[in-house]
Amino acid sequence: MAISKDQIDQIQAALKLIAGFMPPNVKIYFDDIAIDGPVAVAGYIQIKEALQKFHAQPVQNAVAAIEAFGVPAGAPAHTVAELIDLISAQTKAAAPAAPKP
Repeated sequence: MAISKDQIDQIQAALKLIAGFMPPNVKIYFDDIAIDGPVAVAGYIQIKEALQKFHAQPVQNAVAAIEAFGVPAGAPAHTVAELIDLISAQTKAAAPAAPKP
């Protein structure tokens, strides 16, 4: 389950509150963690969920990967993924067969 924008804001507010009790030499680093940490966790969760959707698909290609992230058909990224798959299919079809030992 992805983290919502409101949850990220709440986590950042809590971490900033905690940072107020820290010594100044530690606070500067903790402020960076408070800002970037929740966003990084949200990105990690989104990527993890997308990989789970991708591995569940019978065909694993660029279109399946982009759709796992929720990109709809017709979007520029989806069109690029379709082009990648077409080029990949043509490359595989044109490749000479491997010699048999």
